[in-house]
Amino acid sequence: MSTKLINAVCTMATRECVAELALFHRALRTLHPTLPLYLGCSSEVRDAAEAPTDATSQLRALHDDAHVRWVVCLDQYGPVISRAEMERQRGVWYPARHTDFMMEKANLMELALMTAEGSTPTVAFLDCDITLLRELPCIPAAAAVALSPHWIRESDEAVFGALNGGYVVASTPEVLWEWRRATQTSRYFDQASLEHVAAVFERRGQLHRLPPQHNYGFWRLLQPRCGSVAEEAKRFSIAHAPSPGTGQQPGAMAVHYDGAPLCSLHSHFLMPNPPPDVRLFNAVLRRWLGRCAASNPVCAAALARF
Repeated sequence: MSTKLINAVCTMATRECVAELALFHRALRTLHPTLPLYLGCSSEVRDAAEAPTDATSQLRALHDDAHVRWVVCLDQYGPVISRAEMERQRGVWYPARHTDFMMEKANLMELALMTAEGSTPTVAFLDCDITLLRELPCIPAAAAVALSPHWIRESDEAVFGALNGGYVVASTPEVLWEWRRATQTSRYFDQASLEHVAAVFERRGQLHRLPPQHNYGFWRLLQPRCGSVAEEAKRFSIAHAPSPGTGQQPGAMAVHYDGAPLCSLHSHFLMPNPPPDVRLFNAVLRRWLGRCAASNPVCAAALARF
């Protein structure tokens, strides 16, 4: 099957997630040293990177990265980001202000589609609390959009949506148009509307669902679609993995899921006081990654920030 590479990555960050942004950037650069990164942020984050203090010194690497494009687009939502408050506020473009904020993702992706190198670039939006463990996926050449299923209980999907809004890949602006249109009436902010996007492009044979090794979030372990948490945990293993061609030594140990190397994790690893279920997930994955770090530079780089 013919495939295509992701040509640019987008993410967003405010001051509340500076530590997660630094971890995201470190993992991305370990695997993709020069891939363009479109960083949607507040002026506060940009200024902190330009004149870092002890508290924001972790942003120095971002400031020194010539392949980062700083896009100041989040000032209107600050200076303090409160999801609870924004969920209650009426939006400007969408029903809730939180949805306005989340759909800045689509604006960043549109900018990347217009300005990234290549006549028909493929761009990805990844939440900055995603940690890459292996290279970004190659996408089928015929796909206009790649989406990440939640694979959680059907009752939970009925609320939050079947697809995760933190990992979206698009090769055409039409994907973003359909996403924006459906989000006007979405039952759950920017996320449940991705079901409409999936339906549109699946009818055309242009939808790719990302394999379960990508974007593995705490929700999938703790809200498993089938069976118990213990049964879901048994799908993990630690084994030698083939080198992805990015500096890992052949035979490096890696966390596997369903027999294949785990490619990315989605969790608030650096949140000061995470909920108990997130804390449990983080502790388990840290322990597993720690068993791989001695032979796996990517795991070691991630753990250095945890």
